[in-house]
Amino acid sequence: GERQPSHPGAVELLALASAELLDLDRACSQQSGAGAHLVNAIVLAELGLEADKSAFQLKVLLAILYGALGVSGMMLHVWNTLDIKNIQRESLSFVVLDSLRSSGSFDALRDACRQVVNFHEDIEKDGGDALSLAFRNGVLHRVPEYLQTLESMNRSAIWAVSVVEETVCDLAQAQTLEAINEALGRQSFIIRDMVGRPVEHWQLRNTDRSVLSGLNPLPLCTPR
Repeated sequence: GERQPSHPGAVELLALASAELLDLDRACSQQSGAGAHLVNAIVLAELGLEADKSAFQLKVLLAILYGALGVSGMMLHVWNTLDIKNIQRESLSFVVLDSLRSSGSFDALRDACRQVVNFHEDIEKDGGDALSLAFRNGVLHRVPEYLQTLESMNRSAIWAVSVVEETVCDLAQAQTLEAINEALGRQSFIIRDMVGRPVEHWQLRNTDRSVLSGLNPLPLCTPR
């Protein structure tokens, strides 16, 4: 089995210290040498991960830290160890998408976006099948639940970003007019529909922004 940490609580403290250093770097982003906080945060997070190979929060934190430094290769290495599947494609892909885009890692960006798009295509198909089955079997009380899920997925900002980014990556790699037309035609109908939607149509509630909530610092202990 996995080797257990020799000092209970040490991994959590290292994670907390890394998160604090990340916040400190953001607070000092306009100052000279601020990036040193990120490097120190990575060192502490790597120490914690060495002690507990299965620490999910530490892996997410490391992906964020490497992404903030623009080290997309290391970020993807950590990201791939998370073994993201199914709904996690929707809820956690925001951790890497911006960094992949800004670092110019177009192949990796396209793959990440394609996985999100594939998940949505599966949800649309499975949701439609579930609705048909519910109507055929008279399980009508489940219909609103299925419709709400499909509506939520249809308004996903992560899905919209992934469709657009995947198309942009295809266009960037196209070397002939035929390849450009093929890249534009593949998702053109969906993108035209997206453009016509107001900003308030899109939502981020499907993303798991609380994945690192356990690393929030404790309130100051003020004696009364």
